Amino acid sequence: MSGSVDSTLCVWDTITGACLAVLEGHTDAVEGIVVYTNGVHEGLVISASSDQTLRIWDIDTMSCLRILSGHTAEVSAVAIITSCQVVSASSDHSLRVWAVGTGSCLQELKGHTADVSCIAVQPNGWIVSGSADYTLRVWDSQSGLCLQILQGHTGNVFCVAALPSGQVVSGSFDGTLRVWHPGDGACLHELKRHTADVVRIAVLGFH
Repeated sequence: MSGSVDSTLCVWDTITGACLAVLEGHTDAVEGIVVYTNGVHEGLVISASSDQTLRIWDIDTMSCLRILSGHTAEVSAVAIITSCQVVSASSDHSLRVWAVGTGSCLQELKGHTADVSCIAVQPNGWIVSGSADYTLRVWDSQSGLCLQILQGHTGNVFCVAALPSGQVVSGSFDGTLRVWHPGDGACLHELKRHTADVVRIAVLGFH
């Protein structure tokens, strides 16, 4: 599955290289995609777009089941919380928690003072968001409360990932990565080597 600035999603056969379907409906760039591979909503895809919406797609029928509306600026990222919930991040400075089954907004998470660029979800259900306000915030997905503010970066926090240890790592336009303990907000390590913006993080399966 791929999403494009041309506002479409494509479903691909990785064996033959054939495009199996083109999912149309968004009216601006597709910024993020998550796929349910097991659980209650297996076979569903949720896409986030600069058109200020998310869409829930059924891969079996290649159809759009629901449009999730509420954000007032581009939706920059989406992540799975549980088998029934997802969270979105937006340039409207907020995050929203959605029920996949109904498309209803369960929580609106407010506190960032600039675009929210990225999100990661921890196994305990905590959400970690990164923002152009140079901070990360740790949220309880059920109550909507902000549990911690992670401060230290001196540029836009553009990417974040959860580590198997329960920690999180963030990348910033200040050229650094930071490893955080989300429970107490402590910065455990500052990783310096890049000489320009850090825009992507992947976690490898070794130490």
